[in-house]
Amino acid sequence: MQISNFPLVTQSCYFSKIFVHKRTIFALLATYLILLMIHLFEITTKMETLNYCNECKKLLNGRSDKKFCDEGCRNNHNNRLNSIAYKNVKNINKILRINRNVLNSLLPNEDKTTVSQKTLLILGFNFEYYTHTYQTKAGNQYYFVYEYGYLKLENNRIMIVKNKSISQ
Repeated sequence: MQISNFPLVTQSCYFSKIFVHKRTIFALLATYLILLMIHLFEITTKMETLNYCNECKKLLNGRSDKKFCDEGCRNNHNNRLNSIAYKNVKNINKILRINRNVLNSLLPNEDKTTVSQKTLLILGFNFEYYTHTYQTKAGNQYYFVYEYGYLKLENNRIMIVKNKSISQ
């Protein structure tokens, strides 16, 4: 058999002392590269993932579910999260404390008194913040800031009362 009778052999090169078609070489190389990529992917997915401290980003040693390198980092992390989460609560409590102090200053030893709405505003009272409400049988709506309550009257007057059952 003559080599010239095979059209594929005319476009081939000499590889390992046998004639191999160029397309076959490229197909083998492509297959080899694909297998190599699959092997590398398997190695990286089977490899243990490295864990780092959630606070200081140091490499962690020990248990696989460990999140912090020491107690100080754990405390710092949780304190930072809590300060962010409770910032709004702290601001509201500050306003409620101011409201309570204003009502307490206007009603030190009495059971009830009447003042103008302007007086409360000047002292820093915020009417949007209160702890609870109470509605009487007559339909009057009292707004309470802890044990101190107020009732809005006519002519921008405010009646301040103290709930003795809460304060004791």
